[in-house]
Amino acid sequence: MSKSSLTRRNTRSTRCASTAKSPLEHLRIPAPPLTARQEEWISPQTVVLRDVEADRLAGGRDMGRAVLKALGFQTGFTHMEWYRTAKGETIFGEIAARPPGARTVDAMNYASDIDLFSGWAEAVLHGRFSHKLDRKYNSAIIFKRAQGTGNIRRIEGLERLQARFGPHIAAVELLPIGAPRRNWILTLVSDGFLVVRHPDLQTTLDMADAVGTDLHLYAAEHRARRGERTMTKKVGLIVGREWSFPPKFIEEVNRRDKGVVADFIKLGATAMDAPSGYACSSTASRTRSRSTARI
Repeated sequence: MSKSSLTRRNTRSTRCASTAKSPLEHLRIPAPPLTARQEEWISPQTVVLRDVEADRLAGGRDMGRAVLKALGFQTGFTHMEWYRTAKGETIFGEIAARPPGARTVDAMNYASDIDLFSGWAEAVLHGRFSHKLDRKYNSAIIFKRAQGTGNIRRIEGLERLQARFGPHIAAVELLPIGAPRRNWILTLVSDGFLVVRHPDLQTTLDMADAVGTDLHLYAAEHRARRGERTMTKKVGLIVGREWSFPPKFIEEVNRRDKGVVADFIKLGATAMDAPSGYACSSTASRTRSRSTARI
């Protein structure tokens, strides 16, 4: 499993605030992204470029602006996907009147030390974008998929990568030990991700590839000991601004492997009388089973 994905596709993301000209553009570089959605061993990457004015990207820039003009798109957050063939031809993929998914806006924030979420709100509410845009870095977000099924049992390579790249690792959001694996087919985020950044593009790509090849998550089903009940209870945490205690609590509960797993709680609507999936008292369970907005 010492393979890394080079799934970097061309995407143009723009922010418009009462003007057809976008103050923010971001492009990614090419490779076959559909392959990453079909092969589990791949660690997909999204790369935010510091130099969006590079000559090789001119076709995508021109096409993006032309598409926005043709659609009469004046305000909003949009992204367009496009492809560049081996012959240099620019091929249109799609355009959507929404931000790009798979935490791409977070990667854009890390590239410029900016908060595009508050900037978007400002543009919507006040018709302006006053945030200073300084393209400091190239950034790459690398999504990891665990090997095996069941719950995350161990993570290898993270400490070595942190020692090797230090401050160039901007974010680490991996599933904690004991947490159940996500369905990698349904979510590109998979079992977590790292964000790396550097002013030099090749250095950024090399770090991203190292994360893809040297970081491994392993999952396995829980095996009950003799006399142990096989039912696993699940505890969910609702987290606010506190970010030191919750991950450590989840990791410690899951490390003990005592038939209880902890994870960040997932809120949303479910079918009437469907089981919540979380450990609770019988009274609370009966109450929740009749709620229209349940865990």
